[in-house]
Amino acid sequence: MKKALILPIVAAVLAGCSSYTDIGRPDPRVHVLSDDSRKPIATVVVLNVSYSLLGLLPIESGETWKEGPYASRPSRNATWFCDRCTIDENLASVRAALRELGSTDVANVVTEEESWRAWSLFLIKRTVLKSSCTVFK
Repeated sequence: MKKALILPIVAAVLAGCSSYTDIGRPDPRVHVLSDDSRKPIATVVVLNVSYSLLGLLPIESGETWKEGPYASRPSRNATWFCDRCTIDENLASVRAALRELGSTDVANVVTEEESWRAWSLFLIKRTVLKSSCTVFK
């Protein structure tokens, strides 16, 4: 029984767990305007992953970028035994991106959540939370 429990935990650790924030700049050759003539300056995507034992006890979770310059944000940031895969955590990263871009005008804020259990014989629950939005000038 011990081996059956250890194997999914090792798989979760080796699979990696972190958060990811990307500020995508639009191609300057493409001119896209909104209905009210606002010009999009970027798209922000935040991806956060967490693992929990039986869906109840957090094992590992990503911690999103919330401060400091975008260029020097950490590449792998994870926390142990704490679940930070939340909408509030993702939106904190979106707010950091807005500070970096110098804008507060956003649209199309979308958050999607996906969970999987079968890959670990239903012992480990993997949750992926993705938030995205378009930033206007």
